[in-house]
Amino acid sequence: MPTGFSTGNDFYDHIKSAFDTLYEEGEEGLPKMMTIGLHCRCIGKPGRFQGLKKFVEYIAAKEGVWVPTRTDIALHFREKFPYQKGHLAPGVMRAEAPNTISAWPTHKPVPV
Repeated sequence: MPTGFSTGNDFYDHIKSAFDTLYEEGEEGLPKMMTIGLHCRCIGKPGRFQGLKKFVEYIAAKEGVWVPTRTDIALHFREKFPYQKGHLAPGVMRAEAPNTISAWPTHKPVPV
């Protein structure tokens, strides 16, 4: 099976199918987040843009769907998890030493 998207409808079908699966799981009490990579190879053709436009219209009509910009996401995160010096945000794990609260590796000096 070839990869890639020949038409806007191919792209739309793919991302709609992914969204529908995640939306269904979210309705069961497990909210999801979906990102869409818009590299010019995937969406950089005028005929493919219609698939993206159709998809955004589709999800915007769904109840409980938030379609934010990167800035919106950053502002939301900052509001929900205010910066606390020396602490990671909830849910963020530290690979080097998961039992510590500092986000900086202990074997490196902390920059000032």
